[in-house]
This record gives sequence, C-alpha cells and structure tokens, in this order.
Amino acid sequence: DSDGCQDVLEDLDDDNDLIPDALDFCTTGILEWESNLETDYDADGCNDGMEDFDDDSDGVEDRLDLCIRGKKSWISDAVLDYDSDGCRDSDEDLDDDNDGVVDTLDSCQKGDLDWQSSNATDSDADGCQDLTEDLDYEPPEEGENLIDCNPYITTCDEVEDEEEQIAASDSEEGVQSLILGILAMALVPTILGGLLIAYRVRW
Repeated sequence: DSDGCQDVLEDLDDDNDLIPDALDFCTTGILEWESNLETDYDADGCNDGMEDFDDDSDGVEDRLDLCIRGKKSWISDAVLDYDSDGCRDSDEDLDDDNDGVVDTLDSCQKGDLDWQSSNATDSDADGCQDLTEDLDYEPPEEGENLIDCNPYITTCDEVEDEEEQIAASDSEEGVQSLILGILAMALVPTILGGLLIAYRVRW
C-alpha cells in the first residue's frame, strides 16, 4: 500500500483496508478502499464487488447463493442447509428442500431434492413426491382426469390453459349443436311443404 511500512515486519494491514492482515483473506488485495458493511459484508478483507465470491462467508458461492447477504457466522452443510441454497434452514429458508411447498405446509420438509411440487408430481400438495415419498398417495384410476391446480405453488399456467381449452371446446360444441338444431327446425317445414306441393301437382 506504499505507506512506508515494511509489510513483513511492520505493516499490520498490507492493503490498508482497515482489516488486520491476521483476519484478512485478501491481505494484498485491491487498494484504495475501506472495509465496511456495504463494501465487505462479512468483514473478511475482500471487496465484495471485485474480490469476494462468497459475500456472507457461508461456503456457498454468490452465484449459487439464494441468500447472498444472509446470516453470518455459519457454514452451509447438509444439516444446516439441506438444499445447499445458501439460506440457513432454521431462520432464513422457508422451503428447506426447495420443492416449491413452504415448510409450514410441507409434510416432507427435508424430503427428496431436485424436484418441484406440481399437480403431476404431488397431487395432494403436501410437499411429498407421490412416487417416492408420499405414503398415502393413490394413483388415479384409468380414465380419471386430474386437472386441479396445486394451490401452494405458482406453476399453474399449464393447468389453467388446459382448463380453458376444455371449456372453449365444450362451448364450441354447444354452439355447433344449437346451430344444427335451428337449421333442422327451419328445414323440416320447408321440406314437408315441398313434398305436399309435389303430391298435389301429381294428383
């Protein structure tokens, strides 16, 4: 930092960021800045914007961390952070297994990973995957149509679209039937009248 103090023997803060070298993870890092809550959230001596790839020092890189500036003084592991999303399960993560069902409604809070609750995978919206976790799951009977939207997730667009398509199809069929009925009512008297005239002419 060109402060006139020999780094090895005299200077206790080589990069002059206000973090002593003994606590600094970037002892000879970027110059001309000072560590504070805004620039160095975890006070590790590494500038968050340019040097630090784990701003809260939880062991999960910022690019994978859903709580980049979350709780400090803990390390993510399978016990504290079941889904490894960088959010501490006990006080930050509202969905420990990241299945789309919040823990307060999830019967399998630390259940299967790498899946999302939906009508197809979790028919009763209890947060337990039907095929592997849900002990009371009953497969639909043959021909049974399950077009219900899971109320606890937000991936209902496809279900709504399908319902709208079915409703539109039913409506279209109803209109077609009505038109055919009206045409039939109009044509029958005409046909009968024509036959009657032909009969009279013939006789």
